[in-house]
Amino acid sequence: MSRGEHRKPPMPPWFDSPRHGCCKWCNLPVYGRAQCWHKECKRLFEIATWINPGWNLARIGEGGSFNQNCASCGTRGWYTSMELDHITPLIADHSHIRCWMPANLQFLCRPCHLIKTQQDMKEIRRARKRTAQKGLALEATP
Repeated sequence: MSRGEHRKPPMPPWFDSPRHGCCKWCNLPVYGRAQCWHKECKRLFEIATWINPGWNLARIGEGGSFNQNCASCGTRGWYTSMELDHITPLIADHSHIRCWMPANLQFLCRPCHLIKTQQDMKEIRRARKRTAQKGLALEATP
């Protein structure tokens, strides 16, 4: 995976060439003239791909407000800028679309987001190191 590639959500295999009359996101039938999206599928796609991020941030937040509380420390968003965080880091599980859905998103203030990102990266490095050590141990075993 190239640098920054984990920042792009995976698309369903049929996305670029959906069947006629089927949703581009879920591939289930869509009823209505010249439609290729279910309303909820279109919303999820826009959230996942950050089309019109301001609209998405308002929709993701409880009550549709930009003034969210930090999920970690409880700081009110009105007083500090809030950042949107992926609970399961994108780099850890990029291949699954669930990482891009609203259930995997939370608002954090900048200091909390930096701390969480550092903790996530430490865990990912540890996991990679363990995986590499297991691979070396398996190679050494006759």
